[in-house]
Amino acid sequence: MTLPPLPDKCKHIPNFPGYAADPDGHILSAVKSKGKSWNVLKGSPSSSSGYLHVVLTTATHHCQCDVHVLIKETFDGPTPEGQQCRHHDGN
Repeated sequence: MTLPPLPDKCKHIPNFPGYAADPDGHILSAVKSKGKSWNVLKGSPSSSSGYLHVVLTTATHHCQCDVHVLIKETFDGPTPEGQQCRHHDGN
């Protein structure tokens, strides 16, 4: 799938073709539009943690991912073994 140009400050999410993140915490998808445009996904709160999550789809599976983890890993790289990602902004 050919993707449209990324909006300013956005980066492609590693291992999830057709998905991108922006530094403000939005997850974008070009999957539903078949590569014609980027659409902001609406996150849903997790029943156990309360953090927002989105479902990302690849050719082989679906992944329920926490939004804050996707943002961290997209802009800062993978979380080191034995550590976890969390945020302190009160949300």
